[in-house]
Amino acid sequence: KIRVAKDEKFAEIIRKNKDAAMKKGMIRLSDLRKEMAQENGGKKNETPAEVKQKVRDQFAPYLNESINVLLDLVMSVPVTAHSRNQN
Repeated sequence: KIRVAKDEKFAEIIRKNKDAAMKKGMIRLSDLRKEMAQENGGKKNETPAEVKQKVRDQFAPYLNESINVLLDLVMSVPVTAHSRNQN
């Protein structure tokens, strides 16, 4: 939890989730258009490369945290003589 709380990308995800929860499932087209204009810098159409990069950026925090969790698990398992001989 501490590592996730420090990550600014996760903070943004949490903020967006809270904003969505406050709207109680109501989606306004005007709100979506304003958000898109802010994200794109006023640009109407994105190139395929920009869309691909945007998707990668959205998944990056989850991927990084998954790797960190895996490393935590691997590092927490003690290596013993018995476990080395089982291979």
